[in-house]
Amino acid sequence: MKQREHGYRQTLRAYAPLVRFIASVMGPRCEVVLQDAKQPDHSIIAICNGHISGRRLGGPLTSLALKIISSAGERPQQVIANYESKNSHGENLISSMYFIFDDDGAVIGTIEVNILSMGQYEYTPVKTEHAMVCEAAVPVPLAVNEYIDTSTEQLILHAVDEILMRLGKNADMLTNTEKKKTIGLLRKNGIFKIRRAVPEVARILGMADSTVYRYLSQLSSR
Repeated sequence: MKQREHGYRQTLRAYAPLVRFIASVMGPRCEVVLQDAKQPDHSIIAICNGHISGRRLGGPLTSLALKIISSAGERPQQVIANYESKNSHGENLISSMYFIFDDDGAVIGTIEVNILSMGQYEYTPVKTEHAMVCEAAVPVPLAVNEYIDTSTEQLILHAVDEILMRLGKNADMLTNTEKKKTIGLLRKNGIFKIRRAVPEVARILGMADSTVYRYLSQLSSR
């Protein structure tokens, strides 16, 4: 087991030079991040141009990566390209994510590329017969709207806010049934893989920690 654990870390570390390479090619408006999917609290193991999102080494996994990895029984497609996201300052980004799998097909990491958007379109190099030119790359019409958070507290808060917006209610307006539904959706999205997520979610929703644990126990026994 320890050898296997060591092997997956070695695999991920092999991608670190690629992070630096992509960032060097794309320039300072492009953030490139290598993340360890098995350490969601402190997943970032390599990062270039972290000023784009405000993140640094040891930062948490993104909410989108958590959600995709936590999808029961589903292997994600290896690449999700050119979706819209926002950094912690609310600035628009064009993001892409590459999933790294182990030999069993489980996600062990991701490479994320986040380009600071300066307008409606971003530009990517296209090789022609004579030279490299640029053409517009339109973000793909995916149902993805991600905040790239700098801390686990921000990550949890945005995850809860997303569900509350869907329900059309503030936390203090939720019925017990709606609170249980919210806990279930957070669990499905992988939020409780984050350490100390239970007390943080309980605080935001105005619940006792013990109630959140009880709901999680009931949901896991189904």
